[in-house]
Amino acid sequence: MVCTEGSLGHGYPYYPKLELEGLLFDHVLGILSDSLNSTLDKRYFDDPDFVNSSVCMFESNLKYDLALRKIDIGIGSDGVDYSQFDYSVSIDTGAVCIVVPHSDFMSQGLVIFKSFSLWVWVFVLITSILYILSQLIFQHIQYKVFYRLYSEAEIDLFKSTSSILTVYAYFICGRPPSLLLGHLFTGKVLFFIFSFSALIISTIFLSSMTTLLSERVPGAEIDTLKMLQESEIFIQTDFLFDVANIQSAFDRQNLSEALKAKVVNNLDYYIEMVLAEMLGINRVFLQYMERDINRSMIIRNISDDMMKIVEDNIRAMATMDAFLVHLPTISTPRESVIMQHKLIKEGFKYHLVKECLMTYPIMISFEKNSFLFDKFNQIIARYLEGGLARRFLEHKVPSNIKFDFSHSKTDGGKPPRPYGLNDLQSAFIGLFVGLILSFLTFVGELSINYF
Repeated sequence: MVCTEGSLGHGYPYYPKLELEGLLFDHVLGILSDSLNSTLDKRYFDDPDFVNSSVCMFESNLKYDLALRKIDIGIGSDGVDYSQFDYSVSIDTGAVCIVVPHSDFMSQGLVIFKSFSLWVWVFVLITSILYILSQLIFQHIQYKVFYRLYSEAEIDLFKSTSSILTVYAYFICGRPPSLLLGHLFTGKVLFFIFSFSALIISTIFLSSMTTLLSERVPGAEIDTLKMLQESEIFIQTDFLFDVANIQSAFDRQNLSEALKAKVVNNLDYYIEMVLAEMLGINRVFLQYMERDINRSMIIRNISDDMMKIVEDNIRAMATMDAFLVHLPTISTPRESVIMQHKLIKEGFKYHLVKECLMTYPIMISFEKNSFLFDKFNQIIARYLEGGLARRFLEHKVPSNIKFDFSHSKTDGGKPPRPYGLNDLQSAFIGLFVGLILSFLTFVGELSINYF
């Protein structure tokens, strides 16, 4: 029986070996050991049959012994013929995700578009176009009729006067402009309906604008890889995620060259350089010792001014760039995380991109026609149905990552809901119907009286 860990069963050379998969793998081996009434010997040694593998032994109380091969999928294991094996039920462990800085607040010049929904703006556009067309018809098509009703001075004044000033003159002078309303009483009533509806909409619009201008409205978060590609954000990796390996992963998933070019590990290299030079640590062993390096060790070996420069540089990269993180699969639906970087006390808030890059399931492969294959599948099925895998993984979130359940920014409030057609139904019915009927009434008056 050969145990492999990777993705999609067969694994890929670019996947790094991660601690979470190793923990769950050992946990599954313990379940197998208990089910076989055997003990697991933790001695590992190289297997000459596989270039990149190790072997762990079962000491069984039964009549058979098992040699359990655990293949670390990587460079050198491509020669393994996976068709010789049967694969068990997969156990989904974690996913490689991207966390990005929260979006900036929307510019106040764009706040106006948040007052109404899209369909409201469509109706506003339609009614405005109809009103402008009616004015053009009245001024150009019926130009000769205007000469019969008004003098040259009045016509020149009308040409240079906007529709808003015409309505304003109506209320100030108390004399309905017959050119706009017609001579029938219906036209005057419909004009009042039109004005009343416009007043309702403008009042609600100004109220919404006041609220939006007094609140800081957040912009749209980055939720897809395409949005990340179109942004100006770089993707930081760490020691576990080598740049070349991640770029190979992007190639395998047919991601764009533009997204692949965003992958860097400037932050970890900068911290590595600081620790290596200030503490005199060999950079080859630095990544294995970094957990034992604390802030007090740095302060003893560096001046306050230099430490401030180091912290400012780390904060700049932490607040501007995205980061690759490996999280248990059960945690990926959450939206906001707080991530703490090395040498910095406070945590930084990030948005978790919903579109993950890759997952890391564990699949255990058996040699063809193994008598343990069906038995082990039954054990794993009960293991998953009982929620034991979820219970095991939910406490395995990296220590430098916490989940932010508030989902709110530090100094930004929740923006008001845009007004839709249902909110302005009566106003828009009066506005739209009144405008149409006023137009038809006026055209009818002209056709009856002057043609």
